[in-house]
Amino acid sequence: YMGSAGGISVGTQMAVAFQNANGQTFSTTTVGPAFPSFPYAGMFLQQQIGLVPMGTAQITVSLTLQNGNYDTGIADSLSVMLTQAGSSPALGKNLMVNPGAELGPSAALPADTLYVPGWSTTRIAGSVCPYGGAGFISTQSPGPADRGTNLFCGWDDGTDLYQDIDVSAAASAIDAGQVTYAVSGWLGGSSGSTAASLT
Repeated sequence: YMGSAGGISVGTQMAVAFQNANGQTFSTTTVGPAFPSFPYAGMFLQQQIGLVPMGTAQITVSLTLQNGNYDTGIADSLSVMLTQAGSSPALGKNLMVNPGAELGPSAALPADTLYVPGWSTTRIAGSVCPYGGAGFISTQSPGPADRGTNLFCGWDDGTDLYQDIDVSAAASAIDAGQVTYAVSGWLGGSSGSTAASLT
């Protein structure tokens, strides 16, 4: 969780360096900087999810807490977690984690959610909202028939979420040209504009 004591972006970030047995860094990933909603002080979950590079023997973690614009960078509950990749091809089912924004907290606009389980975020994690509310998408608006109580929303410019999906267990079938894919999602806007995209 990263942010600032006064609500201004001050460059708080955590860098993770993947190193070989000789201590040489050959790949890095950076978490943050945090972008809290001015003028609110606080922290938001910033996260990166991906595959550990081949050849990694050790990991070095660096935390940067910068003071800028008369504000103080803050952080808490830092973590680095490794998980064994799947061993069987996950074919014929949705591979995305938390595809309907039903896991974790939600907040009505313009409040921010603190984190989105399963998703890496590049800015404010305020991108999960409940259906309903004045001037917002309702459960009667066009959309999926099996919708839950939440949906992804991006009221702040540049709200991006992404996740890496390990499909290496199906590598032989993929390389043999035997695997098809289908990418889909319900996209739209709350005021008639289409401002959402899925890549």
